[in-house]
Amino acid sequence: MSISDRKSMRVAFQGEPGAFSEAAAIQLLGDSIAPVPRPTFEAAFAAISEGAAEAFLAPVENSLAGSVVRVFDLLLESRLAIVAETILPIEMQLIAVPGSSLADVRSVASHPMALAQCERFFAAHPH
Repeated sequence: MSISDRKSMRVAFQGEPGAFSEAAAIQLLGDSIAPVPRPTFEAAFAAISEGAAEAFLAPVENSLAGSVVRVFDLLLESRLAIVAETILPIEMQLIAVPGSSLADVRSVASHPMALAQCERFFAAHPH
């Protein structure tokens, strides 16, 4: 199946449904693809050789947090090739319990990459 035959293309990505990588796959290939979420980059790469997907979308660069080194390593170890690119602007939201204010927040828990992407916000709000 070629990348131009997107109608029923199964596209693997690392993350849960709704992840930024799934949004990037839909942005690049259209909303008729069949997303194939995988828990790790290793599992997402393996989805093609296992027959679970025809394509794999992976982040390789983050304008704030830098290169996604693990993806580069796995790409070098695989027989896969980069055939397309998309750029997905990311917006993060700080979510708290109802009635909270920013002054009430003392710690934030998230994925390390998401925290790195919010570095400027945290620097501006060190409390």
